[in-house]
Amino acid sequence: MKHYLEYKDSGIEWIGKIPAKWEVIKLKYIMQNFDGKRIPLSSEQRAEMRGDYPYYGSNGIVDHVNDYLFDGEYILLGEDGAPFFEAYKDVAFFMRGKFWVNNHAHILKAFKGHDQKFLTFALNCVEYRRYITGSTRDKLTQDDMSSIELPIPKDVEQKAIADCLDRKTAQLDELVIKKERMIELLKEERAAIINQAVTKGLDPKVEMKDSGIEWSPRIPKKWQARPVKASFHVQLGKMLQNESGSFGDQLVPYLKALHVNWSDIEMSDLPEMWASFSDLNQYGIQDGDLLICEGGEVGRAGIVIDPPKGCIIQNALHRVRARKDSDIRFLKYVLYAVAEAGWFSILCNKATIAHLTREKLI
Repeated sequence: MKHYLEYKDSGIEWIGKIPAKWEVIKLKYIMQNFDGKRIPLSSEQRAEMRGDYPYYGSNGIVDHVNDYLFDGEYILLGEDGAPFFEAYKDVAFFMRGKFWVNNHAHILKAFKGHDQKFLTFALNCVEYRRYITGSTRDKLTQDDMSSIELPIPKDVEQKAIADCLDRKTAQLDELVIKKERMIELLKEERAAIINQAVTKGLDPKVEMKDSGIEWSPRIPKKWQARPVKASFHVQLGKMLQNESGSFGDQLVPYLKALHVNWSDIEMSDLPEMWASFSDLNQYGIQDGDLLICEGGEVGRAGIVIDPPKGCIIQNALHRVRARKDSDIRFLKYVLYAVAEAGWFSILCNKATIAHLTREKLI
């Protein structure tokens, strides 16, 4: 990127210094507002107007309809519900062609002498905390939007910067797509390796036999098909208790299903519930325990490492401990293979909310 010989203070905290020949100008002096031409459509109205023209909201395309309100080059800027405070997410979009816009996005067009793409990039760099109002839903009003100050170079330089950013962002977008595809391929390979190991072992030439297990019909000849309870002890967690029920109850941290991931278990900033001394023994956790989600994404499991003192589990989790001569890590990988094969949804006969009951698990 080009470096300039001289810079000056913009007077705007989020902008900082700008090239000496640039100006800081309020949005209302460089763009025309067409919000008055927006028309929101209900889902029922859109269902009756199915077509090929995109129907836009604050976060992009919402639907497609058979008519349009705008034709040409414009900038859409989120009014409410846009990700104003989420890093790396755009709130402004350059538009070209025929489209419809609802009342959740401002629609703007640059005055002559300003480059629309440059202004789109600039709007995606604004510190919106200075302009956003709304206690429950972030909203950028027309007045606040009009007062947004932007760093503005000459029109020729605007176009040069926009052209450069188009090239650079296109290259980065292509790299992101390739990386995402690579991540997906690695995930598939990971799942395949785990499935191979937990259903066939480490010897690719091992002799196999029928298992009687639906999700893994063939297993090595020397293996046995046994229920979970034969090798592991399973304990469902405690019902949430908001008030002390007896003398000796104390507030203790507890884990919910959302805290458990395949890679780790979130142990910071845990909620608390009332529990007795016997509860701590019955529902407490220790290093090496396997926690399995009873609800939500059923079957998702993680191994406990260094839990907080006195931590217990809520009844959305099963705590599993290995009996003699069993390895808890093997069960975790088995559960992962079952999940990847989609068998938990079949096992739980999901209708509305799936539950992996103790009876189904063991």
